[in-house]
Amino acid sequence: MSPCSPRDAKPRWTTNVEKVKAVQRFLGFVNYPAKFVPHLADECEPLRRLTNKEADWVWEKHHQDAFDRVKQLVADYPVLCYYDVNLPVTIQCDSSQTGLRAALLQDGQPVAFASRTPTPTERGYAQIEKECLAIVFACMQFNHYIFGRKSVSVQSDHKPLETIFKKPLTAALKRLKGMLLRLQKSRTPLPSTGPPATCLRPEHEEICRLDLEDVNAAEIPRVSNDGLKNIQCLTEADNQLQRLKMTVLQGWPETKQQLEPLIAEYWTYRDEIGVYNGVLYKGDRVIIPNALHKEMLKRIHANHQGQQACLRRAKDALFWPGMSHQIVEMVSNCGLCAEYQPARPKEPLITPELPTRPWSIVAQDLYSHGGNNYLITVGAFSGYWEVDEMPQTTRQSSILHALVFQTECTQTTAHNLTALNTQDLPTTGNLST
Repeated sequence: MSPCSPRDAKPRWTTNVEKVKAVQRFLGFVNYPAKFVPHLADECEPLRRLTNKEADWVWEKHHQDAFDRVKQLVADYPVLCYYDVNLPVTIQCDSSQTGLRAALLQDGQPVAFASRTPTPTERGYAQIEKECLAIVFACMQFNHYIFGRKSVSVQSDHKPLETIFKKPLTAALKRLKGMLLRLQKSRTPLPSTGPPATCLRPEHEEICRLDLEDVNAAEIPRVSNDGLKNIQCLTEADNQLQRLKMTVLQGWPETKQQLEPLIAEYWTYRDEIGVYNGVLYKGDRVIIPNALHKEMLKRIHANHQGQQACLRRAKDALFWPGMSHQIVEMVSNCGLCAEYQPARPKEPLITPELPTRPWSIVAQDLYSHGGNNYLITVGAFSGYWEVDEMPQTTRQSSILHALVFQTECTQTTAHNLTALNTQDLPTTGNLST
């Protein structure tokens, strides 16, 4: 990892750009064990100044002394501790274009380190897939430490992984599904995204390669091979999807404000978007380029199956922002669909509850006649009605007083009628007159 030649303690570079990049790589390397190296920030300050854009490149003696001191500090620290089966386990993971790194911690002290170089196929993964791959790699490498434990805490510096672990397995990308299934036996909880992992140290260890690179996302969507090739060609020519593809591979920003306005409409779906063979996918659905939107809408609506059927057919394999709204608008404007759409079913007649005695159920209403206001009360048992004249000022208090008075009268009448013998009750015809 040292940028020095074995025969010369002084770094050798050719151009100023290579010099700055080499110092940045060295500083990035020593930041991994920063938690276990005392005064690392102070020792790295002379080297850090060389990476400023405004600084002129001059490698002097104090830079060489700082470089040697930092190398010595990194070589002396950290000291690994013994594994304790009674203590909780924390795994810190990180990934980059050049490596997967992991560290096993107990009580904040490192127990073991692991790292490996990604395959050429893995280098083309989206950033979120690389971060999840680092977790899978760590759990496989430290399987003899974590096997049988009730839970394992994982720390990652990739915020979107929290959302991926909260969603159901069916909502994840196909490659991520395979990774998440591998983590089921480890009982890995949601990865926390606190400070970036600071105790990762590369080690040259050989492990079996994952077979996740053999995943073919084109096996699930109901799109023909010729259709996928056409989508791939038009995706390469679509400026918006190319910017989206670059963002997916390099990683999404932390906030929507930092995202390019051209692809801001994909921010909501950022945790579900991946790239396979030059085609963008949202979960198991193909993201369609703008040039194919009209053609796909025609194919979806070719059989005039109605709004819901068209939506179900489209959501099985296709996606672009606003697709559902465009399908609903297209079907609504189709005369053939409107002519043969099923009529709305008529609501059944609701029969009201039948009263069992007089005045048990009453109905009241206000009406005006000849300039006067009246309150009419009708009993549902016999249809008998009574009318009370209301005062000229139909204020709320007056109406409420009349309603209470009429209710008390009907309750008294109903009580008296119930007390009589059924043979003495008047007929329904007399009550309704």
